[in-house]
Amino acid sequence: MADTDTLIGQTVSHYRIIEKLGGGGMGVVYKAEDTRLDRSVALKFLPEGLAHDRQAMERFRREAKAASALNHPNICTIYDIGEENGRAFIAMEFLEGKTLKHIIAGRPMELEKLLDVAIGVADGLNASHSKGIIHRDIKPANIFVTSQGRVKILDFGLAKLSKSMEGSTIMGDEAAAAFEATLTQPGAMMGTVAYMSPEQVRGESLDARTDIFSFGLVLYEMATGQQAFHGNTTGIVTDAILNRAPTPLGRMVSYDGLELERIVTKALQKDRNLRYQSAADVRGDLQEYKSSVATGGPAQPKLTQRLPKPSRKLLVRISVGALVMALAVGSWFLYPRPAHALKPTDTIVLADFANRTEDPVFDDTLKTALTVSLRQSPFLNVLGDEKVAATLRLMARPTTTLLTPDVASELCQRAGGKAYVAGSIAGLGNQYVLGVKAVNCQSGDTLAQMQVTATSNETVLSALDHAAAKLRERLGESLSSIQKFDTPIEQATTSSFEALKAYSLASKAQSEKGDAGSIPMLKRAIELDPTFASAYAALAVSYSNLGETDQASQYIQKAYELRGRASELEKLRITAFYCDLVTGEVPRVLETYELLSQEYPHSATAHINLGATYFELGQYEQALAEHLKAAGLISDDGVLYGNFIADYASLNRLEEAKAIYQKALTRKLDNAEVRSNVYGVAFLEGDVAEMARQEAWASGKPGVEDAFLSSQSDTEAFYGRLKGARQLSRRAAESAKQNDEQEMAALWRLNASLREAEFGNFAEAQQQTAAALALASTRDAQVLAGLAFAKSGDSARARRLANDLEKLFPHNTMVNAYWLPTVRASIEIRHNNPAKAIELLHATIPYDLASPPPGVGGLLQPAYVRGQAYLLLGQGNEAAAEFQKFFTYRGVSGNCSFGALARLQLGRAYAIQGDTPKAKAAYKEFLTLWKDADPDIPILKQAKVEYARLQ
Repeated sequence: MADTDTLIGQTVSHYRIIEKLGGGGMGVVYKAEDTRLDRSVALKFLPEGLAHDRQAMERFRREAKAASALNHPNICTIYDIGEENGRAFIAMEFLEGKTLKHIIAGRPMELEKLLDVAIGVADGLNASHSKGIIHRDIKPANIFVTSQGRVKILDFGLAKLSKSMEGSTIMGDEAAAAFEATLTQPGAMMGTVAYMSPEQVRGESLDARTDIFSFGLVLYEMATGQQAFHGNTTGIVTDAILNRAPTPLGRMVSYDGLELERIVTKALQKDRNLRYQSAADVRGDLQEYKSSVATGGPAQPKLTQRLPKPSRKLLVRISVGALVMALAVGSWFLYPRPAHALKPTDTIVLADFANRTEDPVFDDTLKTALTVSLRQSPFLNVLGDEKVAATLRLMARPTTTLLTPDVASELCQRAGGKAYVAGSIAGLGNQYVLGVKAVNCQSGDTLAQMQVTATSNETVLSALDHAAAKLRERLGESLSSIQKFDTPIEQATTSSFEALKAYSLASKAQSEKGDAGSIPMLKRAIELDPTFASAYAALAVSYSNLGETDQASQYIQKAYELRGRASELEKLRITAFYCDLVTGEVPRVLETYELLSQEYPHSATAHINLGATYFELGQYEQALAEHLKAAGLISDDGVLYGNFIADYASLNRLEEAKAIYQKALTRKLDNAEVRSNVYGVAFLEGDVAEMARQEAWASGKPGVEDAFLSSQSDTEAFYGRLKGARQLSRRAAESAKQNDEQEMAALWRLNASLREAEFGNFAEAQQQTAAALALASTRDAQVLAGLAFAKSGDSARARRLANDLEKLFPHNTMVNAYWLPTVRASIEIRHNNPAKAIELLHATIPYDLASPPPGVGGLLQPAYVRGQAYLLLGQGNEAAAEFQKFFTYRGVSGNCSFGALARLQLGRAYAIQGDTPKAKAAYKEFLTLWKDADPDIPILKQAKVEYARLQ
């Protein structure tokens, strides 16, 4: 045949060629007229240079055979395959429009159009995968959008059969064999490098999830206009695909990108077991997001600020998420069904247990036992208590609603779950019959069902434990997993029904009354069984969330000692919390949560707490990345939303932070963690009315009001209104004491002491500090007290506290690398030894942006003290760089009064440099900020004198 450029006007088979449309390495495409059927078609010819290339020819034929097996609106239709004069061609649907590559052209797409295209691609992929065909080359150039807006997937030249479809007749045995033997030899990389999945880069066997990763990369490019992974060499690109995360989507888009970022992040999981498992799942989330946008869903984000209260990691809480029980079994009967009823990504809902006996001891306890037994499985993805409560609110039902099978089925559907598990117990003479079944909440089909007979009250839990193990097996979990993660209930927690009953009631009390409401029943549980490790851990979490870290430390210490009586999941959680709260070994905390996330890939808690730990270290990008991973596993969680706001704020991504608040309200996640950050948003925007609304919301709420009052005191102090700040700090301490939170009361007073010391009221600072230590002399209180004494000139007490802390907490990362150097450097500054102070503060450099416990008084403290030392040394440039951090990282410093004083210190630094105009401007900015300040504040008086000298 002649060169393809001379084909115009010729007839090939029954196709008259009209014009050339384009071409690439694997084909040249022409517009042609089908003279038999009188329709326009596209003819794709294999380039002449490849006509005798066996692999190229096989790929060409593969494209025709693969695509022709797929009849779907979102896949380009193949009409015919032929050969004339030694040149192979494919006749396909003629399309008018543009490829997605040309539509993007380096620019982000509008959100509405993006979602329409993405849903079309997902539909096409789902159709392809359902036929066992993997595309392997999904990229913008292979996605076509017609003039009518229809999406078409092109070019199946690299397609292959998935292993589950090998030997099928879709493409014929000969074709399938040719694909594998000739074209997909081990180690071969097929596709376009920038759009490959990690397993594709490594040359591993592929399944449909490789297309999902590539689709995630396309989604990223549609949203940002840029490739997620790019570089000058193939090595750079493949290294990024294997080892790096792309720039977070939220930093690249102008619209609310959080939900899209969650979808993209999940699609781009390096581990394909953590990725979306089907294109249908991606399509479902995209459609839900599109509906949300269409109905005026989440708005655009803005800033936040954390309340200066100890960080609240989502640990064991009392969601019964980790407890496990086990006893002896009677007989059980299993109704078999096909294995693998569920996939690891499917969510299940646990209904309440129906107690048909007259014994109230079974109320709540059996659901608790079943919950614990199933949640120790790394395979099953049990819907969390926070999500259950949020879904009930969306259903306009109280969060205390009994989850009957009907309610559980509706809730399961609303939450996007796959099945619900319901149980019942009834008396049979002196025995008990327990029934447990899993039901597909979409179709109503029973997935697995069994009955278990317990010979006595004492064997009920053991019978249920064995039934739960069988349920896990029938739902698709491997026997090896069940054997590894099936700690008997008695060994794991408690053999006492009464203790378990108290634990169950504590869980209900927590959901209704918060952490404080759970404590009495948890204490009752450990009275009934002093070896109940999970109850001790739950007490530790409740006290920690209330800011009582000393009591929390005591209870987690006991839980750690008893961790042998816990499931594998609970052991990891207890260990992580122990290292966090007691020893303070941050590297070990990170290591434990990393292990937890590997063992339990569905654990949002692991990623939430990893994020919180990175946040504590001041590594806010890593914190956000972990929280985005958690969002791919759990969407409606108030703690997670609060963490997102703090992450975005600390990164100065204020619009995104504010959008999280709007989304939280939309999803009825209205809690203290979220509200406290809204107060911070309002402060940074100067929105006094919004601040007042948040203050009113917190007023009178136990465990919440005190933190808001202390934050209000910081705001007053930020503007130099010290008398008002003092009054609010006193009220914060009184509110905490009324709620029996002595440690928090002490911390609020110490926060005030630090202000007094820095403002120059040294005697007042020392008096307040001593009074605070009389309330509580815990680790966190001693840390702040040491700093307050150092700044106010009581070096002896400051040194004593620092030395004691070093001895008591030798492995605590933040005590030894952040607090103690700052305390000791402050002492040296008071003694006019700035060079020594600089030397001491060298250890804090990696943690300058950290947010360590106790979470008050310490934000950017090392930078502030280092700046003071440089001022004493007469090094104005270096001092200015330190104080500038309060403006560069305003989302970190928030309404901390040191952020206001940094303006004055910056003026002093400029004065040392001899830059009088800049010095005057900085002084003026400070004095303007403090225009309504109390006139008798020593540092204000000194500032006015210094400013006058500059005139």
